[in-house]
Amino acid sequence: MTTETTETTVTTVTLDKVAELDAGGSRLAVHGPLVAVGTDEDVTLWRDLHRQATFNAPDAIDRLRFDAGGKELLAAPYALDLGGKAWTALAKLGPALIHGLDGPPSGELLVRRAEWSADGQELLVYVEHRQPRGVARGGAGAGPQARLLWMDRARHVLAVPWTGQSFALTSVALGQRWAAAAGTQVLVWDCKTRKQVATLEGHTLVVRELAFSVDEQRLASVGNDHKVVVVDTATWKQVASWDAHDGDAVAVAFHPTRPLLATTGQDGQVRLWSLAGQRLADAALGRPGTAVAFSEDGTRLLAATDDRVVVFAVMAE
Repeated sequence: MTTETTETTVTTVTLDKVAELDAGGSRLAVHGPLVAVGTDEDVTLWRDLHRQATFNAPDAIDRLRFDAGGKELLAAPYALDLGGKAWTALAKLGPALIHGLDGPPSGELLVRRAEWSADGQELLVYVEHRQPRGVARGGAGAGPQARLLWMDRARHVLAVPWTGQSFALTSVALGQRWAAAAGTQVLVWDCKTRKQVATLEGHTLVVRELAFSVDEQRLASVGNDHKVVVVDTATWKQVASWDAHDGDAVAVAFHPTRPLLATTGQDGQVRLWSLAGQRLADAALGRPGTAVAFSEDGTRLLAATDDRVVVFAVMAE
């Protein structure tokens, strides 16, 4: 473990299991009494730990977040109207996916990663081209490179900040000040100018997830090299890095009010850490972990596997 951080130390943390939800997935979002658990194809909603409904998505979805009022679940690149219990009528995505191209390519354009801004007004979408059957990769007619598209809610493309190079993107994150995307590197853009401000090299293998702290002063990433990397967004310098799991580190989330972060991974452990990498608490999930999320007040931590979500009470001093 290496560390240079000066974050305030939290000396005592406990994780106590309080509930288990019988729906698994690889995406989580929490808002008050609401919990959303997502797979690639659907979202299950819970209220006060009671299952409400499962909604099949219009197409593949990625990251989940509730809007500030809890009226809409932003299941990128779509949105679920919670009052109407139906997917929000948005403009079709197809025209945005071919923005800047000479018309639709042969084969398919597939959304692989996506995230909404917190207000649901902007969207990052990572798109890959799947070639028609029988066409060799990189051959004639292979189609466009992978691209990252930055669009507004009306599906108007605002920028194309990245075009496929020597690696694919495996995670995206969209904050108020910064946007990030990662493959083997972490790339960062300013949300006002949509210009790239940093390229970060902290991982040796593929990054699995990115997370900004609530104040966006820190960016954390986890990857298949087992590591957590924490970066100061004022300088884009690495302030801490450590081995978090025995196997792939899969998911990461910042505590909303304390200098803590949570991770889970292939080893089936959920762990709480100081921002300097001190392990403060852990618990076994019984299966490989897929996602973590804190409640808005930080008193609950949810950790998902492929078949359940475990809810923990968090006590920190």
